[in-house]
Amino acid sequence: MIPYAVSENHLTSDPDDHLARVISVGTVDQDALVDDIIKRGTTVTRPDLLAVLDTYHKAIIDRLLEGYRITTPTANYGVTIKGCFEGPADEFDHSRHLLNPADSRQGVFFVAGDGSAVQATMVMRNKPADLTFMVPDGLAAGEYSLEVRTAPTAESDLRTGRLCHTLIVT
Repeated sequence: MIPYAVSENHLTSDPDDHLARVISVGTVDQDALVDDIIKRGTTVTRPDLLAVLDTYHKAIIDRLLEGYRITTPTANYGVTIKGCFEGPADEFDHSRHLLNPADSRQGVFFVAGDGSAVQATMVMRNKPADLTFMVPDGLAAGEYSLEVRTAPTAESDLRTGRLCHTLIVT
């Protein structure tokens, strides 16, 4: 059974609206999943399995770079482009546009009272009216402000939006 907690939904005006949040019991990496597969009695060796998984991940990246969206039984993958285009005929320019930027300044952040921030490492959906993300594992109990930080281009200043309600982690 998946553990979860129910709390009041402060994003709607109805005081009877509540939402559920899945409570993570920990983190499992690929190495632990390989151990699980081996324990099930597969005839595939650990090195062979690691080689297959490496090839699988490279195939996903190759298809993403070709412009495909990928749907698997456990995850959906896609690529987005960030930056401003100067009209419908403007083409991709590495100096103004980014594919999946690894900018640690951008994302969803839990900001403690002392100003320290912890970034949500997994954002599943980021749409104008729908932001879905995972609370970071090991986030210390306390009160947090939720911030979304973005920079439309690499050269632009960081823009920050803050949820008007305080989040309490127990």
